[in-house]
Amino acid sequence: MKGKVQRAVEAPQFIYPYVRNRWREIATMAHEDNFGEIVGYITEEAVGEDLYFERLGKRAPDGIVSRSLPCGEMYLDITDPGLSRRLLRYGVHEKTSSRIYRRELRRLADDIDGEITILELGANIGYFLLMAAAVLGERARIYAIEPYPRNLDILKKNVERNDLDGRTEIIEGAVGAEPGSGVLNVMPESNWHAVAPDGGVRTGAVETLDIDIQCVETLLSERDLEPEIVNVVRFDVEGYEDNILAGMQSVLDADSPLLCYIELHPVLLDDDTLEWVIETLAESGLSVVSAVDYEPIDWDGKPVPLPEFSDIWNYRETGSLEVIARR
Repeated sequence: MKGKVQRAVEAPQFIYPYVRNRWREIATMAHEDNFGEIVGYITEEAVGEDLYFERLGKRAPDGIVSRSLPCGEMYLDITDPGLSRRLLRYGVHEKTSSRIYRRELRRLADDIDGEITILELGANIGYFLLMAAAVLGERARIYAIEPYPRNLDILKKNVERNDLDGRTEIIEGAVGAEPGSGVLNVMPESNWHAVAPDGGVRTGAVETLDIDIQCVETLLSERDLEPEIVNVVRFDVEGYEDNILAGMQSVLDADSPLLCYIELHPVLLDDDTLEWVIETLAESGLSVVSAVDYEPIDWDGKPVPLPEFSDIWNYRETGSLEVIARR
């Protein structure tokens, strides 16, 4: 396997941004006193293998390790090269957007009296769930949906460990435009798992799983919840975002405070679908607070201008555009 150093040298135009971002990552790990992670990081960059994580894995036969992070106490999956390993190294995931999300949660708490209802649509192992609970405290009421069994098990453990059982409902499955069934594409990194809109197999999938799908409308009606009580919606569904939006129209139409943290994947959507997503967001009364482009070379995210939702067209070839918006 090629190390990233070798790949950067083969593309000289990327050497400066490569060095800049690697320095930022190492500085973050040093700040967290994660010196073992630094050693492993350097070996992975050089030769493609993280020797620290290999050693750590031998001490955790089930692949689960425990860490104290700013968002709470977390069990992390050492076998996952995505979210869990990033949290082990840096203590934070999607650094720029996480900071803005916390700020907007605090602002929302100032604007609302009483309970704040959160929909985590694809909760993974609970990183953003714990973040919201840490900011909002006892006022948070959380509905967390996750389709992947291993993520789901760790999510439950993290909710229990942080004493959030009484105000969190965990639901197995995925969310879409309407109730039914679907196929989950299991990818190498747990935060890349995705439901293919056509039920097919995506390039790079290591396996597929049959899963249940429900829509936000059904989730609310089955619990006698009104759309107006939903104050926070967060999802990152790898090109399936139009289906999520189609199944939560009543929440978008409601006249109540709403904070949305959505990771869009313009490059995965055809032109008609992307146009529909843009129009749906624009008609919801939401205003863009932040947009962050996570190109591979920009580890901590690059804020980009997005005055209007229609400006998403400027990022048509972008693989991942994180948008935080509020109403």
